[in-house]
Amino acid sequence: TFEEFAGPILKKLGMPTIFCNSLETDKDGFIVKHKMRCEKSKLTTVKALQSIGFETIAFGDSYNDLGMIEASKAGFLFRTTDKIKNDYPNIPAFTEYSELLAAIKDALKK
Repeated sequence: TFEEFAGPILKKLGMPTIFCNSLETDKDGFIVKHKMRCEKSKLTTVKALQSIGFETIAFGDSYNDLGMIEASKAGFLFRTTDKIKNDYPNIPAFTEYSELLAAIKDALKK
């Protein structure tokens, strides 16, 4: 997410550590661009967690999620487009939360 969206929630949670992207606004408060914390942040995060011994399970709905999905112990598409499902038929795809949860629980057993 973005710092500007997460800020109010983080205050209510006692300011836990969270790594976010940020938005740049003009003098009138309109968003003019976004700044990513790092390139391929989802994949970079998964690899960093794996480098310190964590196993990861990932799911997402868009092309920018594919790196982390493919790098994880288990990965799933959730409520994605037909195009992505057709382009990546090897990744299990779900539309219902109950199906996704069952797949995650099954992956945790392995």
